Amino acid sequence: MLKKYNDITVFETNKIDDMQDADIIKIVLPTSIENENKMKEIGFLFADRTLGVSIQLSKTELNFDKLIRLPIEETDGYKTEIEEIALKSFPYDRRFHLKLNYDDEELFKLIIKEWVNDLDNVLVAKYQSTVVGFLALKETDSDTLFVHFAAVDEKYRLTGAAMSLYAEAVKIAKDRGYKKLEGRISSKNTAVMNLYSYFGAHFENPLDIYIKEV
Repeated sequence: MLKKYNDITVFETNKIDDMQDADIIKIVLPTSIENENKMKEIGFLFADRTLGVSIQLSKTELNFDKLIRLPIEETDGYKTEIEEIALKSFPYDRRFHLKLNYDDEELFKLIIKEWVNDLDNVLVAKYQSTVVGFLALKETDSDTLFVHFAAVDEKYRLTGAAMSLYAEAVKIAKDRGYKKLEGRISSKNTAVMNLYSYFGAHFENPLDIYIKEV
């Protein structure tokens, strides 16, 4: 997929033989030594490794109402607040940082704005009427919901906002008849990994992100 952000072109793909000219090329491939060596040969640098996450909803027996400690609203509003939280929450996330040295703040802000503008209904957590976190779900299959985009303002993480949002997401998925709740996270994000583990998730399908600046 080729995109343009002001004067920067970005091409993202998951196939080595499907590259187009661009200022930045990002390729996501299954983790393997063969792929790592091949990408190194053609001038790409390793940027991150992500893990697929899957919760089998039929096996979750937690009391979700007790885990939801903050009021959660499902809404298509609060875009400004969501954008502000996202800008503070993703200093190293390769979905939004495409320069290897994380040194293009303008590009980062443009990508975040695009993601926020594309959101429909979002779960929003509030603490004393302040929006402190959000979580967006997408249906990826008839029996599967996917955690597409989520963050909590660092100042409010001790309020239980993250647990509340993910518990609400699992509860919604179960109540609406889905069999799985899935996600994908950086292998460096141990905090969210622990949260998924609490809900009985298993981790699978590691993918590596490679970036080349032309």
